[in-house]
Amino acid sequence: MQRISEREWLLDVPERGKYTITLNKFTDYYQLTFFGKDLIGPKLLFESRLIDNVNAVLKYLEENPSSLPANKGSSIKKVIFENRPKQNVLKAADWFKVQKTLGLSAKECLILQEVFNGESQKTAAANIGMLYTTLGRHLRNIYLRINVDNILSAYLRCLETLDMINKINSNKES
Repeated sequence: MQRISEREWLLDVPERGKYTITLNKFTDYYQLTFFGKDLIGPKLLFESRLIDNVNAVLKYLEENPSSLPANKGSSIKKVIFENRPKQNVLKAADWFKVQKTLGLSAKECLILQEVFNGESQKTAAANIGMLYTTLGRHLRNIYLRINVDNILSAYLRCLETLDMINKINSNKES
C-alpha cells in the first residue's frame, strides 16, 4: 500500500486493480472509505471511534490487499470473519498468553474464541450455554477492557498482542 497524502493511500489489489483509501475524521469517529474504477462513488470500508483501530485495519489491508471487499454490501468485517472457513484462530497456548496480557477472564476468552471462529453471536451464546443478551453484555465489557469498539477491532487487538508477545519472547531467546 502506497501513501498518497496524510489521509489517502493507494492499494493495488491483485486481479482487481488500484483503489484509493481515504481517512475521514468526523466529530467523534473516524471513517475509512475506498474508491476504484469499478465503483460508483466511494464505499464505506470501516468506521471506529479509535484511530488505533483504523490503523490496525490499514495495516491488515497492507498485508492482505485482496481482503478489500469486492462486492456491494460486503464489509471488511464480513471479508475477515464470515467469508473464511471456521477454524481455530489461536491455539490454546496463544489464548492463554492473550488472556494474561489483556487481563481477560477465561469466560471472556471463550466468548471471543467462539465469535472469532466464525460463529454468529446467537450461535456462540448457545454453544457456551448463555443467553444472547448476556453474551452481548460480555462483549461490551471486553471492548471496554481492551479499548476497542467492535469485534473486528478486538480480533486485530488480540492478533497484535500475540505478535508483540512472540517478538518479546524471540528477543529474549536471542
